Amino acid sequence: MGDYQRTTRSIRLEILPADIRTAVQAHLEEYNLGSILDDALMSVETVSLKKKKGLFKGPGDQQVTSYAILTPTWLVYAAKGDSGHAAVLSVPLADAKAEDYQGSPFYAKIPDRGYRITGNFTGRVGMHGSQRVSIFIGLGEERAARLFGEALMDAIEKTRR
Repeated sequence: MGDYQRTTRSIRLEILPADIRTAVQAHLEEYNLGSILDDALMSVETVSLKKKKGLFKGPGDQQVTSYAILTPTWLVYAAKGDSGHAAVLSVPLADAKAEDYQGSPFYAKIPDRGYRITGNFTGRVGMHGSQRVSIFIGLGEERAARLFGEALMDAIEKTRR
C-alpha cells in the first residue's frame, strides 16, 4: 500500500466538525457558490494515518482528515492535517475529470486507493490561485468509499448529457 492507511465512512453534513463546516461555509461565500450543498448527494470522511517506514514516520502530517462532498454539479473537498488548519477546494463537475487511481500507471509503483480529480478548482492550490490542476482524494477500502467513487463518476457523467 501507499504511505497512508486510510479509513473512509459516510458522514452527514450536519455532523461535520465545526471547524470544517466554518471553513466550507467561508469558501462558499468567498467564491459566490451560494447554496450548492443544499442538494448534496453524498459526503465522506477519510482519516489517513501515515505509515511508519523504518525507525521514523518521516516529515509531514502524521494524520490527515479529509471530507469530500458531492452534489449533482459540484465536488467540495476539505482537508485538515496535524496543523489543524482546514483547506477547502471545489470544482464544478461539468469541468472535472475523475480517474480511479487503481487504474493509473502509478498504482503499480505506489499502491493506494482514491481518485485523481482534474479541473478548474476554486480555492488556493499550492502556491497558485484558481487554475486547472489535479488533486488526489484518498479513500479507504470500505463500502462508503466504493459508493462515493461510483456516485462521483455517475455525477460527472450526468453533467456531460
